[in-house]
Amino acid sequence: MKRATYSSLRRKCLNAWGKAILAQDPVCIVCGRERAANAHHIFPRARYRHLWFDLRNGAALCIGCHYRAHFDPVRPVLRFQAHMGDRFNSLMVDAFNGRRKNPYGKKELETILIALKETEGKDANS
Repeated sequence: MKRATYSSLRRKCLNAWGKAILAQDPVCIVCGRERAANAHHIFPRARYRHLWFDLRNGAALCIGCHYRAHFDPVRPVLRFQAHMGDRFNSLMVDAFNGRRKNPYGKKELETILIALKETEGKDANS
């Protein structure tokens, strides 16, 4: 059996994270469109690597709202805050207290992938 490379393992984790976000709440939290198609990182992946796979750092958005969120991030953040309440506040604390460098090694990614797939399965069965 071929061992996964670090980048392929990270990509699998991001895909599993996205599926878990959409399974939690498939409705766009900005406009309310029923079948949201994209999972959006509230705090950007590039700056907040320690939150890449944190399910609190994700929101379901339709394609249009996802596109707009990358060009006007203030409006969606206000909706995230209203929708998430205390979860958003704890996420903000973690975002600004966290490490900036990549905290994930290969072992951590393997563990995260397993946990995200389990979460996705639980949400789909709910």
